[in-house]
Amino acid sequence: MEDDFGTALPGDYKLLCETFGPGQFSGYLDVLHPDGGDSLVGYNSELRSVPRPSDFDPYAPYRIFSPGQGGLIQWGVSVRGSSFFWDASSEDPDRWRVLAQPEYGGWSEFDFSMSEFLWKVVADVQLEEFSIGDLVDPPFFAPAAG
Repeated sequence: MEDDFGTALPGDYKLLCETFGPGQFSGYLDVLHPDGGDSLVGYNSELRSVPRPSDFDPYAPYRIFSPGQGGLIQWGVSVRGSSFFWDASSEDPDRWRVLAQPEYGGWSEFDFSMSEFLWKVVADVQLEEFSIGDLVDPPFFAPAAG
């Protein structure tokens, strides 16, 4: 998959996918998996292929990932319409920051790994607009039907 994508991916993402497989965390957040209907490669390839008008780019001030140039790689989506990305500007994928974009736009940046961010979303209340820790206790994982 990394060859198809054109970059190495964070180790915690690969471990999370090996451990859980496709599915949804706490009925809220889907992690784009290497396999399955909404695959990481397929989803991000579609993002790159969608034409955007020159006067509006929903990803500004960032850009969608392109091999050798870095950019945003979407790794997750919430049932509320929030989108979760890596800022793949570092050559070391284990140092990529998490960027979150709520459905109504804007950006929040986090210096967490993807798996730490995911845990904070489903089990904590500190990430305000993204956290569901006060709504779902205990956190759970629901494997994708298939």
